[in-house]
Amino acid sequence: MRTIRGVPSIRDEGTEMNIATVALGAGADLTDLTTAVRDAARQTGLAAVLVEVAGETLDPRGDQVAASGAAERLRAALRRAAAPTVLAVTGPVGGAGLAALLHFDVVLSAPTSTFTAGDPDSGALLASDLAGLLTRRIGPGRARHLVLTGRFLGAATALDWGLVAGVDPQCADRAGELARSWADSPGAGLALRALDAAQRLPAADAAGYARDMLPLLTPAPAEDTRSGR
Repeated sequence: MRTIRGVPSIRDEGTEMNIATVALGAGADLTDLTTAVRDAARQTGLAAVLVEVAGETLDPRGDQVAASGAAERLRAALRRAAAPTVLAVTGPVGGAGLAALLHFDVVLSAPTSTFTAGDPDSGALLASDLAGLLTRRIGPGRARHLVLTGRFLGAATALDWGLVAGVDPQCADRAGELARSWADSPGAGLALRALDAAQRLPAADAAGYARDMLPLLTPAPAEDTRSGR
């Protein structure tokens, strides 16, 4: 048990399977989440990053501009991990917290979670990359609707729109299973790198980058050192 700013949080570095695990309960905020992920992601050779968030950690109140800065630092910490990331969320998500959520590769939600872009006057959209993240994830029409109406989405609608990848009362357990499956799969991290390349490179270059990683998927056969071979 580790305490961050008086907030009980569990961090299991998962050295056996190279899974960095962060769990935050009620009372934590985006800064607490960013600090915990940054510390956990300092490990080398990670196979997965598993984050479980309860309470209002992803529904910051007050200064949305400051919260957006924490969301940006979270993005940097996740990128440094260089491993697939999965988030299990059981509380509400809003404003800068939505930007933080969209930095994860896979998001699983409890049925009771709600999702909103928040008040356009809060500054969350302008102080973060929420506009781009949201548009790419759910499309320009739905992004405009969510931002300009301040609508709250239930978990089922968030799944239908593509904000989350799954809804399950035991979303933390499902997220753990997924992280362990990545740890057992040497191709998961390579697939993530190929997907990232597809977003930032022309199609032909991204395809070439992916093909160049193919030898990493299948280890070279061990050299036969027996005499006469």
